[in-house]
Amino acid sequence: MKGGPTIQEGLHWIVRHGATGEVIFEEKNTGSIMAEIPAGVHDVEVIRMTDQARATGELVLTPRGAKLMLPLITEYPATLKAPEVAVAGETIRVSWSGPNYKSDHIAVYEPDDNNHKNIHYTYTSDGSPVRLKLPESPGVYEIRYVLNSSKQDLSRHKIEITE
Repeated sequence: MKGGPTIQEGLHWIVRHGATGEVIFEEKNTGSIMAEIPAGVHDVEVIRMTDQARATGELVLTPRGAKLMLPLITEYPATLKAPEVAVAGETIRVSWSGPNYKSDHIAVYEPDDNNHKNIHYTYTSDGSPVRLKLPESPGVYEIRYVLNSSKQDLSRHKIEITE
């Protein structure tokens, strides 16, 4: 996905001729490939060998070459455990599970805000549970596990902030 990590190994690439379906290139256990393929329209499939996640695409080659990037959509399991009600400005403990990639974070947001505008956050690299400061204003908020590379939230937990 856009902004996601680049896979360096463990992919199986298959390129088929667009008209005949014949395999014209195949390579296993690599991340990216470079290959000389005849000009034309060809079908490309990539399979992640660890979990069989797949992506397909169409490659249109001209005499000047072409470049194709195929996103492998991955489900990242994540959980959050936090109080349902807490006091404004308080610092709470939030237990979490998730991929713990570099700069992933647990953050508090207004319920309708996107994942680019958190109120307070802490990095998952701090371990579980983390300490998370709550907003100073009462209301209903969301605590989220956010995958830093794509800003996708993997888990949400509603919390009511009281005076």
